[in-house]
Amino acid sequence: ELRYFRQNWPDWPDLIATDLSALVQFLLNKKPLPNDFAVPTPWPGSFHFHIENEQINRSFFSSNQKCEMPPVAKPLAWQTAMQIEEYFDGCRTEFLLPLQASGSAFEQQIWQHLQNIKYRETASYQQLSEMAGHPQAARAAGNALKKNPLPLFIPCHRILPQNQLAESAQSAVGNYLAGSDIKRWLLKLECAHKKCE
Repeated sequence: ELRYFRQNWPDWPDLIATDLSALVQFLLNKKPLPNDFAVPTPWPGSFHFHIENEQINRSFFSSNQKCEMPPVAKPLAWQTAMQIEEYFDGCRTEFLLPLQASGSAFEQQIWQHLQNIKYRETASYQQLSEMAGHPQAARAAGNALKKNPLPLFIPCHRILPQNQLAESAQSAVGNYLAGSDIKRWLLKLECAHKKCE
């Protein structure tokens, strides 16, 4: 049986399954590996991510509460789901995952500098544009955040209006792809960070 799996599904050693019967059924049916995954969020909803060529290239929040990991997936999918759950539990401060964000050269530059804003830190649109070497482009930096294909992994929730930096989690937090309530929740989560035991 193992020889059959090796010959007919060369990727089989790199798969992770919730149980052996699910793996056997998956391999015998020769179904394509899933690329889209979702994990539940602490509020009613879910967080989705897409994997292609062993990299995460899309993510988004959804109000859909019905989500679960597939019974069979590549290790990167399970690793990503685990790190997201650890983040939501308040015990992960950074994601150690392969990311691929497609965009213009300017957008790439903004997203790259955005990843330098660490957990529990915030910056303004103006500060972000200055970090990227474009001090006159705060509005353009904001537009680049709207096109961020990897929210949470590329932490655009840490960018705030200039006049809200001191009270980030308590007052108006500015725009966010998933809505200001989720942005506020993420900021409060990071402010209340606890270490993994």
